[in-house]
Amino acid sequence: MIIHIPYRFQISEGYSLPKSHQMLCQMIYQLALRNNERACIAGSHALQQVMGELGRTSFKSNDVDIFTSLYFDDENIKILEHKFQQLCSDHLVMTNKLLESRSGVDGMRQIWNIEIFGLQRIGNVSAVRSIYPPLQVIVLNNELPIELRPDDHSFAVSVVERFDISVCKCVIPNLFRLDQVVAMSRSDIINWEMEYDMRKFKRTKIAWKRIVKYADRGFKLCRLRFEDNNVIRMVDGTVDIVTRRNRSLTNDTMIHPLYGLIPNIDDVSISTDELSEDYETAF
Repeated sequence: MIIHIPYRFQISEGYSLPKSHQMLCQMIYQLALRNNERACIAGSHALQQVMGELGRTSFKSNDVDIFTSLYFDDENIKILEHKFQQLCSDHLVMTNKLLESRSGVDGMRQIWNIEIFGLQRIGNVSAVRSIYPPLQVIVLNNELPIELRPDDHSFAVSVVERFDISVCKCVIPNLFRLDQVVAMSRSDIINWEMEYDMRKFKRTKIAWKRIVKYADRGFKLCRLRFEDNNVIRMVDGTVDIVTRRNRSLTNDTMIHPLYGLIPNIDDVSISTDELSEDYETAF
């Protein structure tokens, strides 16, 4: 990796991320471009920006997910930490590797958790405080063309296609323009609806945890997508199947008054007591 490069920054005043976070995001973005790789922000933070545009300022993401095809070894990360602390002398950064996979589990090679801390010096004493939110750098094993134009957003498109929930398919492809978000399902966001793609986490407890997480944030599950693009949807409070190859899909599908469709997931016993639990997920 070419790691020693001159950095430039384009800070958006009034943006939801502090200046320190914007700088680190743009450093990773520039490293990716310099090494003929790509990086983008996708998922709940990008969704937060769209929600803000709609005046829904109470929606907050738990972290910022930076997806990239640029692989970081331990030495690269240390150099990035050092350079960031040179550029932001009143900040510290702490990195923690959450995943390292040679086989590319679910297309992921690495996950790095990054926390930024602010330093406040009073005389000879320094106070350290964590600055919210944490960042996650998710390294994917996407193979990019040898020559890739800077304005080519195919990597960003491939990232959002990984997401299981329609409203999460939001991406910031250019990290110098953090206020420019592409939302693939804007109508769902506007209507507080979501589609869940059961092909991503097939009938597992992970699927239900993901559904509950976003239902707790106010989105009603109105569509379930299965293999061969069979879709179950909720229409006027009743269950309907869009393509009729697998009519049996509707047999055990129920409707909850607040959460919408409740899929029949084999290894989950669903009760209303579980609906408000706070779950941790990889994304």
